[in-house]
Amino acid sequence: MKDQCAKCQEILSVDCSGSNPTQNLLREELNSSLELAEKLSRQYEELLRSYQQKMLNTSALIKQLNEQFSWVSQLANLTQSEDQDYALHVTTVASHSSDPSVPSGFRKVILTLFNSDPITVNIPEEVSVHNPKFMETVAKKALLEYRQNAQEK
Repeated sequence: MKDQCAKCQEILSVDCSGSNPTQNLLREELNSSLELAEKLSRQYEELLRSYQQKMLNTSALIKQLNEQFSWVSQLANLTQSEDQDYALHVTTVASHSSDPSVPSGFRKVILTLFNSDPITVNIPEEVSVHNPKFMETVAKKALLEYRQNAQEK
């Protein structure tokens, strides 16, 4: 037991008051290193928060673009099909006189766009079936209808 007490006395007699210049220098370097580590940790946390916010914003933008323009990629995928002779195929053109469900002053055009389900559009009668503008108008309205249907799905 006496040996233990002597060892304890030795430990207690070590001067920790800082009178040793080497210890002071090491303590200063340690404190400086700890301050630098804390500063770098704060910068890292700030950069991480900034990155996370940018990722959330990017994800939201991608989701919005997907909701808005997914119909374009669906349509593009359909154009890759080799078994399609025509992208737009008109199956029926009916006027108000032949179909009472057609509003007065319009023609009902039923068509398919690639392999879509039949699409019905109403075209003003003043656009003659023989006028090149007729198919342009049909195509525009068909694309709008296709887009609307694709976004609803």
